[in-house]
Amino acid sequence: MQLEPCAQCKRHVAVDATKCPFCDAPIGASPPRSALVGRWSRAAIFAGATTLTACYTSSTGATNTQIQNDTKTAPTKVAQPAPGTGTVHGVVTDQNGALIPNMPVALAIAGTWDSQQNTKTDARGEFVFADVPPGDYQVIYEMPSRPHEGPNLRDVKVEADKIVEANGRIYPHPVDTGPCCKPYGAPPARRRVV
Repeated sequence: MQLEPCAQCKRHVAVDATKCPFCDAPIGASPPRSALVGRWSRAAIFAGATTLTACYTSSTGATNTQIQNDTKTAPTKVAQPAPGTGTVHGVVTDQNGALIPNMPVALAIAGTWDSQQNTKTDARGEFVFADVPPGDYQVIYEMPSRPHEGPNLRDVKVEADKIVEANGRIYPHPVDTGPCCKPYGAPPARRRVV
């Protein structure tokens, strides 16, 4: 089965589908597919045309519950920000587009780890930071089941009386499974017999 991104919601759907099952946009209106689709080259992976799935485990064995795109629950209503402040809204998904509920998200001043506001995603993977003073911030998507790994960051510029979208996509980090995965490196130490 061949997949192609929807022009409206950017989720991958079957090429022979007539409309996107997530946003009901017609598939024929999508832009032409990239020549990189289906190739496992570095350029294709970094361009987002191909997804390379990596395995990961946590030190505690816990993982966040992931749900496929919930279309039954109403999306979060984002209220207009208070005068002189802004609002940051976003949705957190994994590398396959599944929503990640109950995930910690923090808003910090850009260049610092000084958290201004903290929240968790709801059942639809959405979060909202309201009444944020204008300025440059970083949205930090944290994985509590993988505290030893660095968080995923997204830079946002909050402007007065505006709503900023800061959607996040979490990619698992590959696990070092031992020397079998390291074909290169230093040779074993030589023994010296005296």
